[in-house]
Amino acid sequence: MKNRNMKQKITIAFGAVVICFFVTVGALFYGMVNISTRYTQFYKNNHEAIVHVDKVKIYTLATIQNMVEAMINDDPTATKTHLSNVDSYRAGLEENAGWFLENYNGDMTLVNQFHTQLQATSEVTNKVIEYLSTGSDRAKEQARLTFINEFDPEVSKLEGILDQFSDQVTDLVGNDYNSSMQTRNVLFIVGIIIVIVALILTVIMATILIRSVVEPVKQLQEAMKKMFFEHGKEIGTSENLLNYIWKEVIGKQLGLNTAQVKPCERMQKRCPYFLRANGGR
Repeated sequence: MKNRNMKQKITIAFGAVVICFFVTVGALFYGMVNISTRYTQFYKNNHEAIVHVDKVKIYTLATIQNMVEAMINDDPTATKTHLSNVDSYRAGLEENAGWFLENYNGDMTLVNQFHTQLQATSEVTNKVIEYLSTGSDRAKEQARLTFINEFDPEVSKLEGILDQFSDQVTDLVGNDYNSSMQTRNVLFIVGIIIVIVALILTVIMATILIRSVVEPVKQLQEAMKKMFFEHGKEIGTSENLLNYIWKEVIGKQLGLNTAQVKPCERMQKRCPYFLRANGGR
């Protein structure tokens, strides 16, 4: 660094600060993209999946409730109403279940198992509804047996798969959230470190630049003082007068312009005139 000229030193100092700036901007941009991606993944995929899982459970429970009401109710009109409700809730269940095949972006293992089990449950449901639609006591009894022996086990399997899938999505949401918070914290720490490094580099380079400017000025002053005294002695000026002129005249002017090289150069040229003006004594 000592062997470089002033332009090179300034360029290096400015370049170091600019590099730190772009590194900071790049880190912040990466963090924004990362957090934005996880935000989108949560609200458009995982959050929607949890919502549809809850709706599937609600429609399943509503279907079961209306099937039970249809089996225990002796009023044919009420039975038809409950069966109509069963069809409506099954349609809602199918609609929400279809969302997973069309829109879910993730591990489809449990989704496929759920749809396979949903198909098996739907077939048993059709048998129960068929018995209940007949309206006879024997048919209702057959519907009850089918409900207990076939429908209930199939629904239990379906609910088990739903619970597993719900836990899986909840874990993914937790992982995405923790990862986003970790990314935010890391970027915050990295940003602070980069700012501190940039500040330290700026201080170091500023110190080097100041020394690069001040040192030549001091050397020029020393050379000028040496030349002043040598020339004064050559023309016979007393040392007391030389000290007085240097401290009271030249020194005071140099004290006002210690950071400027050109005024020192002008003062150097004027030194002989001070001596001549004082008669060389």
